[in-house]
Amino acid sequence: MNKVKYGQSIPPEYNLTNVVTPVALHYARKDKATGYKDVEHLAKILPNCIRLSLVPLEDFDHVNFIWSNHIKTLVYDEVFEDLKKY
Repeated sequence: MNKVKYGQSIPPEYNLTNVVTPVALHYARKDKATGYKDVEHLAKILPNCIRLSLVPLEDFDHVNFIWSNHIKTLVYDEVFEDLKKY
């Protein structure tokens, strides 16, 4: 459908400076699904990044965002704080 809609095989890049909604980014250095350098770069591009939060555990990875026994204090408390604020 990209060929039909955009005239090319991949969709065009989206101008992230158009994102005005507050965005909180939570990430981990060992997360293979999202590279930490990409997340840090994204935070610089987004005009309304309200939080850039690196999980402070060396071996924390993508599945730990769901399965960690400590996820509440590592991530969810900040998420709920932001939800209340915004």
